[in-house]
Amino acid sequence: MLNLKKITSIPIHIAKGGNLFQDVIDRVEGKTDRLAALPFFIKNADGSMSRLKRQCTSNYKIIPVQKKIREVLGVSRLSEKDNVNIWLGFSLDELSRVSKKRTSTKHNWERYSYPLVNLKSTKKWIKNFDFLDIQYSRSDCKKYLSDNGIKDPVKSSCIGCPFHNDRYWIDMRFNNPVEWKVAVDFDKKIRRLPGLTGECFLHRSGVPLDEVAFNQLDIFESNCVGSCFT
Repeated sequence: MLNLKKITSIPIHIAKGGNLFQDVIDRVEGKTDRLAALPFFIKNADGSMSRLKRQCTSNYKIIPVQKKIREVLGVSRLSEKDNVNIWLGFSLDELSRVSKKRTSTKHNWERYSYPLVNLKSTKKWIKNFDFLDIQYSRSDCKKYLSDNGIKDPVKSSCIGCPFHNDRYWIDMRFNNPVEWKVAVDFDKKIRRLPGLTGECFLHRSGVPLDEVAFNQLDIFESNCVGSCFT
């Protein structure tokens, strides 16, 4: 984030919603009642699998960003007449992540735009994509950063996100052992979440992460369609 200040004069503000991992661990250890649930896989007593509803996106990303917007504008409330335009940097390869739901926000002052694919949203869903002659793919974005002296960024996502497919877990295990250890330790700590009768897991198999027989051809993506902005 700090490197971006070298190539742009646009003010950069960082919105924080707390430490999600630590909040979950504190809940497990009984240190807090706060819990914005991750979409953990649940192994029930009869061996069946179910899943928790995702709340982390709202509490740790969307709400902090909305709070930061009001803070920057110096207001406590916003209305439709304020019309704040929010840019999301999904690239041309990620059109599936341009969420229809995001154009129908309960906050009527929000307007979302996707500048890398030249798509604007209003309260009504855009039926046709209005492309410019130039669109930015992920490769184009990486080249732009490289041309400006910024190293190739890794794909952003939470380390312990249950939406990771097997290919992602395999890559983490062999190419980022530090993050892999964090994920494995986190997976072990969430097994018994207060208020739930089943066991929690990061992997959909209901097996501890460091014991999973990963499938390199796995294309499971579940609901990872850009809802959490990463």
